[in-house]
Amino acid sequence: MMKWVTVTVLAYFLRGILCRESCGDKKTIFGAVGREVILPMSQTATRDITWMTVRSKDHFATTNPGEIDVRDYRYEGRLSATANGSLRFTNLTGDDQGEYIANILKGNMQCKQVYSIQLRTLSQILGENVLPSARAWVFQHHNDPKHTV
Repeated sequence: MMKWVTVTVLAYFLRGILCRESCGDKKTIFGAVGREVILPMSQTATRDITWMTVRSKDHFATTNPGEIDVRDYRYEGRLSATANGSLRFTNLTGDDQGEYIANILKGNMQCKQVYSIQLRTLSQILGENVLPSARAWVFQHHNDPKHTV
């Protein structure tokens, strides 16, 4: 039993150290406090994605396509995985701003993708000339050909 635990811990440790090959350039994602962002996964056929903060090297979550294992209580209830393993943050806080690393395992290959979450005010994201409005538009899409406009 102890040998199995040692091998498992060593494998995770080595994965973080050996995953030096980059999957691509750093991706900057803009968001606002209270809103949501997605750290998009452009790699296909991924088996396992380990998410870490750059600041503390904290392994806070692992995603597989459509599945997530949240390992840090600060993210409980605010993270989810998309169908391709991308990481969705909801209800962003000021503490979420910063850089993240996705260690991506696909087949026998590994690479890492770096993301930067930058928080802005909604007016900075939407543009300075946007005025608040109570008006909203709702669109409904029907796949049924009988419901055409």
